[in-house]
Amino acid sequence: MPHRMMEQPISYQATPTMKRQVGNETLLTPEQVAEIMGLQRNTIYNWVKIGKLNAVKLPGGKQGKLRFRRDYIETLIGGAI
Repeated sequence: MPHRMMEQPISYQATPTMKRQVGNETLLTPEQVAEIMGLQRNTIYNWVKIGKLNAVKLPGGKQGKLRFRRDYIETLIGGAI
């Protein structure tokens, strides 16, 4: 499955929804990661399922909620977001 990675890292301003933290870590939603990486949300979920992306599973709901450590995503795209 081809993926579109940015040639140049994109800088994003943190929004109030990006400010969710666990300890000292800022967590991003799958939707935010998809936007940052220029991918569809379903691609993000599929990559988690096959082990291509690491996610944090928060308690709640039937399957829990997936979140991604901001520093992990920054490392993947090669720059600050």
